[in-house]
Amino acid sequence: MKPNVNIPRTLEAYDNFIIKRFRENQTGYVYTNLVNLYVVMVPMLQKEIMRYTTDELTELLEAIPQQVAQREFTNFIDYCKKRYVSKSKERIKLGTTKGKGNEAYTFEQWLEFARLLFSPNQELLKKAITNRTNAMVWLYSALHYVCGWRTDDLIKLPFPPLENVLGLNEEEVFECIQTGEFTLEMAQRVVNYVMLEVKAFHIKPRKTRRKHNQRLKFVVNDDYVYIIGLLIALCEAHRVKVEKSKHRWLNSSTILTERVTKRETHIEFFGEAYNHIFGNETFSNNSATKTYFNWNQKLSQDEGWGMGYEINAILRGHYRGKDGIAQTTQVYLKYINKSNDVDKITEGLLARGVFGFSKHLLMKALLHEDEYREYTVLQLTQQNQAIQEMFNLKPFHIEQMVKGITEYRGRVLEVFQQLMTTHKGQMKEIFKKISMGEAPSKMEHSQCLLKTVSRSACAYPTREHCIGCEYAMNEMYFLIEFGQRFKQLLNNLRNAKHDFDKQRYTYALFYVYLPIFQEAVSYFGKERVGTFVKVAKQEINELRENNQLLFGEGENNVS
Repeated sequence: MKPNVNIPRTLEAYDNFIIKRFRENQTGYVYTNLVNLYVVMVPMLQKEIMRYTTDELTELLEAIPQQVAQREFTNFIDYCKKRYVSKSKERIKLGTTKGKGNEAYTFEQWLEFARLLFSPNQELLKKAITNRTNAMVWLYSALHYVCGWRTDDLIKLPFPPLENVLGLNEEEVFECIQTGEFTLEMAQRVVNYVMLEVKAFHIKPRKTRRKHNQRLKFVVNDDYVYIIGLLIALCEAHRVKVEKSKHRWLNSSTILTERVTKRETHIEFFGEAYNHIFGNETFSNNSATKTYFNWNQKLSQDEGWGMGYEINAILRGHYRGKDGIAQTTQVYLKYINKSNDVDKITEGLLARGVFGFSKHLLMKALLHEDEYREYTVLQLTQQNQAIQEMFNLKPFHIEQMVKGITEYRGRVLEVFQQLMTTHKGQMKEIFKKISMGEAPSKMEHSQCLLKTVSRSACAYPTREHCIGCEYAMNEMYFLIEFGQRFKQLLNNLRNAKHDFDKQRYTYALFYVYLPIFQEAVSYFGKERVGTFVKVAKQEINELRENNQLLFGEGENNVS
C-alpha cells in the first residue's frame, strides 16, 4: 500500500513505532492491528502526520473502522509527539470520538468488575507479582472506584518511597505480598502517604490546571484500603526494579504507564471474565469516571443516598445471592427499597469511618439497646492499658487522662441530651446528613452536628481546628491531620519555657488529644492508629523526666 503524497517522515516514524510496539508485545494480535492501521491510514494522509491539527487528527481517527486500530492510531500519534515537532498539542484519545466509549457503565458491569478487582484472588495476585503490566492494569482499574481522575492524572499518581514508608526494599515487598504477610496497617501507611502527597503539593488535573484552580482529591474508603495500598506498593516495587535495570525502553518515571489502557493487556491479565463484563469493548477511563460520578449523583437525587455506601454494603455481603454477590439492578433496587433510613445511616457512618463517643450516642439514639452495645461496657481499664503501653504513662497520668475523657464525654453527652428533645424525624435528618458527609467541619474528614442545623454555626469560631469540640463527628482520615497537630503539640511542650505554657499544653494533651487518641485506639486498634499518628514511645516519657508536664494548681504534679 503506497501513500498518495510524499510523507517520508511519517513512514519512518511508523517503522520505528512498529519496532517499539513489538518490543512491548510480540503477539499476532498487535501485528494485525498495526497492519490494519497502516492499510487504512496511509491512503488518507494528505501531508506529514506531524502537520495535522487536533481536529484533523480526530477526523482521521473517526474514519478508522476498527476500534483496536483506532487505539494503535492514538498510540502512534503520542509516539510522534514525543519525537517530532507536531502541530497538534492536545492528546488524541478514543474518548474524543462519538459512540459507546462515552457512555457510563451499567450497574451490573460496575459491580461485577468490582467483584473481580476487590475480592481475594490468588491467581490474579500471582500474575501481578510476576509481571509489572499485570500489576499496573489491576491498580489502574481499581483506582476508578476511589477517585474520578483522568488517565493522565492516574499515570502520574505519586509513588511512595518503600523503605521510608514500609521499611522494605522492592524485593522484600514482593516477598511480603507473596507470602501473605502484607498487612492492612502496611496498606494504610501507603495510602496515607499518597493522600498526603496529593494534598501537600496541591496536585491539579493536568488537562485543566492552567484554566482552573481545582485540585485533585484522593480518599480511599476503608473497604478498599487493603487492595489499593497493596497494589500501589506492588507497582512501586516493579517500578524500582525497572529503574535499577536501566533498560532505556522501559518507563520507570511513573508508577503506571500508558500500557494500562490497552485492551490486550486487560485480556491477558483478567482473562475471559473481562470479556464477560465488557464484551468487545475496553474498560474506558471516560466511561468509568462517568459511572463513578453519575451513579452517585443520580441515586443521591432519586433516593437521597450515594451509591458508594450501597456497593460497599453488597460487597461486604449484606445481600448475597446463591452465587455470591447480587449482580442485577433489580436486586440492587430491591435491596435499597428494603433498607430503611436507620440501615442507611448505619452504613454511611461505617463507610465514612466515623468513630468515638459521639458515634456511640448517635447509634444508641437510633437503635434499641440490645442492638447496639459498642459502649455498653466502656472497659476503660483495658482501653487505657493500650495507651499506657504506647506512651509508657505513669498511673497518675492515666488518672489525668481518665479525667479528660470523662470531661470530654460529659460535654458530648450534654449535646446529645439536647438532640434527644428534638422531634424524632428531625433528629433522623440530622444523623442522615452526618452519615452522608453533608455537614463538614473546619477540618477535612470531620463532620459537625451544629452544621446540620446551620451552615454558619460554630461553637468555637476563634479556633482554627475542631479537635476536642463536643459537636465534632470525626472520621478515620481525620487522624492524619490530628496526628500532625499531636506531633506539633508535643514539640510545643518540649520547647515550652514558662509554667503557663507548660500548663496549657499539658491540659491540651491530657484533656483534648489523649481522649480522642484513646477513642481511635478503641475503635481501630493501636496498630491501625499507629499508621496515622506517629509518636515514639519515649516522647511523653522524656517530657515527664524533663519536668515539661505541668498540671494546674490543685493537681498533684507527680513524676
